[in-house]
Amino acid sequence: MKRTNAIISVSLAVCATIVIVYMRWEAKIAANKRELKKTLIIYCRQFRARMKNTSELSETDKKKITDAINKALDWLKAHPDATIKNIQDKLDEVQATVGHIFPQIVVGQVGNLPSGTEESKPTLTQGQLRVD
Repeated sequence: MKRTNAIISVSLAVCATIVIVYMRWEAKIAANKRELKKTLIIYCRQFRARMKNTSELSETDKKKITDAINKALDWLKAHPDATIKNIQDKLDEVQATVGHIFPQIVVGQVGNLPSGTEESKPTLTQGQLRVD
């Protein structure tokens, strides 16, 4: 009987450890997902603000960027339970559109908005939170 109780105690301890590890893993995945969503939102807001402050873009290019940003943000609102891969794909899609039109900003200037703008608070670089 004592041996059975000892086996049960060890089994319960192992199960508890597995549950704790799994819960930590889930929490980390959820945190990564929140950060990636935040990255997408910040990226879109930063380029919206940059477009307002530049004369380098044609109206056609501004419209393409605005449409890509709006599409990504609308998609994010419509898919609150999207996977990390789906969110990363959407961020890559926006970055590709913006980078094709406005490459001098995408290659290392993301996060450097003029001080005083609401969107300038977080500063992230392209691909900083990439999760594969």
